[in-house]
Amino acid sequence: MPGNRHWDFPRPMATAAILVDVGQRHGLSRGQCLAGTAVTASMLADPQATITAAQELRLIRNLLKHLGDAVPLGLEAGQRYEATSFGIWGFAVPNARTMRQAVEVGVRYARLTTAWCAPRIEDRGEQAVMTVRVDGLPADVSQFLLERDAAILMSIQRSMVPVRIPLEQVTCSFPRPPYHAAVDDYFGAPVRYDQPENLIAVHRMLGTLPVPSHNTAFFRRCEQECERLLDSHQRMEGLAGQVRQCITRHLQAGAPLERVCEALGMHRRTLHRHLAKEGTDYASLLEETRQTLAQQLLATTDFSVEEIAMQLGYRQATNFIRAFKRWQNVTPLQWQHRRR
Repeated sequence: MPGNRHWDFPRPMATAAILVDVGQRHGLSRGQCLAGTAVTASMLADPQATITAAQELRLIRNLLKHLGDAVPLGLEAGQRYEATSFGIWGFAVPNARTMRQAVEVGVRYARLTTAWCAPRIEDRGEQAVMTVRVDGLPADVSQFLLERDAAILMSIQRSMVPVRIPLEQVTCSFPRPPYHAAVDDYFGAPVRYDQPENLIAVHRMLGTLPVPSHNTAFFRRCEQECERLLDSHQRMEGLAGQVRQCITRHLQAGAPLERVCEALGMHRRTLHRHLAKEGTDYASLLEETRQTLAQQLLATTDFSVEEIAMQLGYRQATNFIRAFKRWQNVTPLQWQHRRR
């Protein structure tokens, strides 16, 4: 299933805006950049919107189709990103205590960014090394994605500390591109191509460099929010994620199992079997979805308990109240009062 691919998750709309900007700087129209993506101008301007991995892939392929692979498009795009392009992730990283902590939290919550490559941090002797996997990526865009992710990393690092951190080693598994001199210049170190690993290495002691903008209390709050968002994203993956989305669409009608099976084009026994493989079942997903939405509605709207019960598919408000007390050990109104 697509949801099992490590890169298949929603991405901030800011990444589409940056890619369109790169294309337009090379003479493409916005229509040429966005062809086949279903992304509109109004969506492009919405900072809260997201795009799917498939939409971003189409956008990147549009650029490569029109501009070719002799232009350092990934490098150009990566340099345009700022930490704040990635929402709360972009506030957690610059408020870390040290550069090592910033990199570690950045890697841990990379799924909240536009990252496609799977990064890993480790120490090798006197070096701190970040290795990046590209396995599983679409072959026709994998070098673009690797170069962009690496350029984003360097761009954010340089915005955090006033010194240019010297790189001791940079290697790439791809053949040397025509624009290799621009890559070397940007990274400040010669990149070795056709190597077994994609990696960036620095002296391990550089990880102790303090981050000037560090704020412990704010960093902890941002880290907690990153954890919550990551959990929310992961809940939308796999078959369980598809079922949650179907439940949400049909919740007001009680989200009957038959309707969800019909929407997924799947027999109920097949659905039960696949959900069991993911360690869950339909009743648990229905209750979990109701609980999550109940808390969101209580926290962000002025709906009455009766209105919320109806939205969640309960025939009587008393049934909703009993369920909520089972979840939170308080009534909906008590929970709402404490929350506010």
